[in-house]
Amino acid sequence: MLNRHYSPFLLFIILLFLLPNKSNAQPFTKGVNFSAWFEFNNHLTQFNRYDSLDFQQVASLGVDVVRIPVDVFSLLGPAPDYKIDSKFFILFNKVIRWSEAAGVKIILDNHTFHPTIGITKDVEKWLIPAWKQFAEIYKNQYDHVLFEVLNEPHGISDADWNAVQLNAVTSIREIDANRWLIIGGSGFNGISNLHQMPVYHFDNLIYTFHFYEPFLFTHQGASWTGPSMEAVTQIPFPYDVNRMPAVPNAVKGTWIEGSYQSYNSAGTKQKMAEIFQSAINFKTSRNVPVFCGEFGVYNKNAPTQDRNHWYSVATKLLTDAGIAWTAWDYRGGFGMFLPNSSERFNYDFNVDMADSLGLTPPIQLVDEKLPLSGNQILFQDYLFKGLTSQVNESGGFISFLHQEKNDDESFSMLMTNTGQYGYMGVTFKANNDFSTLVNEHAILEFDLRVSGNVNQLELRFENPENYPDVIPWRNRTILTKSNDFPDSQWQKISIPLSEMAESGAWVNSKQLWLDAKGEFSWNKINRLIFVAENEDLKGDSLLVKNLMIRVPTETSISETEQPQKIVLFDAYPNPFNPTTTISFSTGKSTTISLRVFDVLGKEIAVLIDETNFEAGNHDVRFEAPNLSSGMYFYRLQTPEVSLVKKMILMK
Repeated sequence: MLNRHYSPFLLFIILLFLLPNKSNAQPFTKGVNFSAWFEFNNHLTQFNRYDSLDFQQVASLGVDVVRIPVDVFSLLGPAPDYKIDSKFFILFNKVIRWSEAAGVKIILDNHTFHPTIGITKDVEKWLIPAWKQFAEIYKNQYDHVLFEVLNEPHGISDADWNAVQLNAVTSIREIDANRWLIIGGSGFNGISNLHQMPVYHFDNLIYTFHFYEPFLFTHQGASWTGPSMEAVTQIPFPYDVNRMPAVPNAVKGTWIEGSYQSYNSAGTKQKMAEIFQSAINFKTSRNVPVFCGEFGVYNKNAPTQDRNHWYSVATKLLTDAGIAWTAWDYRGGFGMFLPNSSERFNYDFNVDMADSLGLTPPIQLVDEKLPLSGNQILFQDYLFKGLTSQVNESGGFISFLHQEKNDDESFSMLMTNTGQYGYMGVTFKANNDFSTLVNEHAILEFDLRVSGNVNQLELRFENPENYPDVIPWRNRTILTKSNDFPDSQWQKISIPLSEMAESGAWVNSKQLWLDAKGEFSWNKINRLIFVAENEDLKGDSLLVKNLMIRVPTETSISETEQPQKIVLFDAYPNPFNPTTTISFSTGKSTTISLRVFDVLGKEIAVLIDETNFEAGNHDVRFEAPNLSSGMYFYRLQTPEVSLVKKMILMK
């Protein structure tokens, strides 16, 4: 063996080339924003806007990061401590676990933001204490969580904001030396403001900017601009003199009219590339990772094909430059679903937009508009997706995030001190069809605790109101102190849907009461509420948790009771690892196919494929030891029906 000797300088040069440049690493490439979740003052009560399934679904698109805007300031207690509401961490930790299971990074984006109200250096008074708390709580864990110091600072000079941001980064680094941090310039995180930022001597920093140019195109139809752009419509991209509309009277004499006049140059692909070049130059000169945290087009008035073309151009410019991105956003007016749809992943996804972004769109299924079937969780620590809270505090207090003890990590629904007719409950976003649930012998179940002197409560389903065509008929059950809540302890309540009785209807638009006529319909349910119908709750309280509609399994059906139709039950357990059971019932011998598919529609397994399959109740075991974590669909098909349900494999 040769005995070689290297000088220290030569060793340094060798190591310099062999070791990765930590400051220029890219921890993610492309993603989406989950907006309107923790973004507003009522953030904690709209937690059901997204769930674990959403993370699995976006991961299947090819996304590796989700940016989550959080209105941090609204979480804070009073000065000088500015303590963060502990309920936020209980909920956000669920988000962290969901994203981790999906293999997706998340950005905790401090989205304390108002489009027309700027900030001053005083923002530091709460910004520093807030980030110290986040850093302390998450240090040494959850490496897939990134921090973004502040979204779109504006109304403050570059020099002042840079000083504030340096102090914020320094305060985080004193606690957590390695977490990836996202920083940006003033001027709404404008591209030109990148160049005004100083060199921050810390590792694991990503420099962000936002892009919404040409603004006349990306924000046509927007109501929140000043002045409103609601009258702006059908602006083409790129500029086309033959398709360019006239200036609406509503915006004449404003800066928007000037944007129309200059659109022949501003609305081109060349102009977009020119603007992006500034970010590319910054990335190259600083040798740092650069990230486009927001870019998108409002879908209200933009021509569909032009909108998709804009995304294609923007995505190519970013990808070719090696700039990571998160599109604004996933749902809503800038989202990835068809406008005015129910935003369901396998029914309403904007496939063309996904193609424009270079993502892998999901297979779109034919919407058979089937009634609800199987177990339906309504509230379990939080309202589940597809539901909104429905309350009438009537002088009292109602919360859907009640903790019995300060350190509890579970929540219940609370109604206390309300007047007569106070209520709390849930509204179904669509007028859901419960008819199959009734035929499945479904049971409304929940845990109930009532304190005080109240003797009676009413629990009822209501039809929607569109008088005179649709009457809000009520179907109720009466809960009494003697039978249902004899003391102040938790009680398990079970009410078969079929045993509830119509009580009449209150037509609110006409202030009109209608006596029962037997016309309540399970085909169109609007809401479910707990009501102080006959007495107030002054000095009393009502607590509800684990609210669900449960369908008894086939083992609870009599052997002689054969089902009269095809019923597909929820897989159990679900989520599962790696085995679950799929149950179904048939009322007659028929041809049966039971197959499993992934989110892209690829067939994974054929569990049953038989003719003359016998009638009765059946269990089929599905094992997935070699499949990766994610969402899967199972489809039961006969010559008469095709039923589809979803299940989650979580390893």
